[in-house]
Parts: sequence; C-alpha cells; structure tokens
Amino acid sequence: MGIIQSINKNLIRELEDNEAIALLVKQRLSFENWMKIQIIQELINAGIPKENIIPERNHRVDITFYLNKKNYTIELKTLPTSYIYDNAREYAGNGINNIHTLYSDIDKMKYLGYEKGFLIFVVYPFDRKNRKHNLEWKLQRDKIKKLSKISLERDINFANGLKGVLYSCDLIWKESTKNIQNRRDLLTRKE
Repeated sequence: MGIIQSINKNLIRELEDNEAIALLVKQRLSFENWMKIQIIQELINAGIPKENIIPERNHRVDITFYLNKKNYTIELKTLPTSYIYDNAREYAGNGINNIHTLYSDIDKMKYLGYEKGFLIFVVYPFDRKNRKHNLEWKLQRDKIKKLSKISLERDINFANGLKGVLYSCDLIWKESTKNIQNRRDLLTRKE
C-alpha cells in the first residue's frame, strides 16, 4: 500500500531531523503520540477524508482509516532498550523493554476484524552493528516475523548521534472471513 510507504519515508526523515525526538531518545522516553500525529497528517495529505480517520478507536488501536470501502488499522509502538550507550540515560531493565506489549497488541489486532493491519515501531537506542545487542534482538525479531511480515527494517540516525531501527510490518490474519465478520460485528457494537 503506497500510503504506508509514504508514511514510513516521512517518519524516517522526521525521526532523523527532529531535535525534540533526539532528546526523548536520549532519555529513553516514548514518542508514540508524536508518531500518531505525524501519521494522521500523512493520511490527510494523502487525500483520505478526515471523517474516515479515527484515532484511538474504542481505545483498542492507535489509528483506523477507511479507504475504498475497506478498513485499515495502524498500531504504533516505541520500544526503548536498556542497552548502554554513552549519550543515553541509564535505564534499568534487560534488553528491549515493553516488548510484551508489542506481542499483545499484535494478538489483539488480529481479532478486531480489520481488512488490513499495519504495525510501525521504533527500537532505540539500538545499533544493529553492535553484535551483542543484535544477537539479543534477533530472538525478538524472529518472534515478530512469525506474527507479521516485516516490510521495512530501516536504521535511524537520530539528531544527537544515537541510533535506532524503524520497523514496519504487515499483520497477518489467519482467520476465515466469517470469523473476521463476527469480530467486526463485536467491534462496531455499542458498548
């Protein structure tokens, strides 16, 4: 889908150029809401009517949008690591923090009845050239590959010199159309 490629391209540029994002990366803080704003603007710029874009639909997914009578969803994640880098605040933890939330979001999304789902996440600070860190991350990456199709894996050079990786994944639905319709009915039911 051309819109997702455009979103990824612009996110990468903004992530690399934005001094405020570099400050958040240094402190290992989230910038997920900033990503949401950027992506919603990209969808509007792509000509999707504002009324067809729904942020935080039922507090279950980050962005839902409708295009050509199909519904799509985008889930976003920022995953700070606890890897030691000179230019980043120390962070208690082991490896990739909050990775379990990524797996639960993938699992949640496959039952919501959307025609197509996308997952965009950033791992930081993280340098794939660091052999030890890359070996640790490979285990997580392999799990993600079982749950989705990684369509983009791009190194990010933040404005302060720290590194990260942006991933964009197509989520794989393995359910029948009937099951998806039943879940869609549950999703649209008034709560």
